[in-house]
Amino acid sequence: MGASLELGGLSLEFGGVSLELRALSLELRGASLELGGLSLELRALSLELDALSLDKSFKLRIG
Repeated sequence: MGASLELGGLSLEFGGVSLELRALSLELRGASLELGGLSLELRALSLELDALSLDKSFKLRIG
């Protein structure tokens, strides 16, 4: 399964912290989501913010 999300502008506010992204590109390759003892696994994450590029592979397990 693969998902891709592109936004021209994004504004987030949480806990008194404000985050503004002028250009956001998010791509998930090999995403797995299970609910019922929540398990979220992202095998490859590519995140691009304007001129900033971040490539990271990680695994997050909750529950």
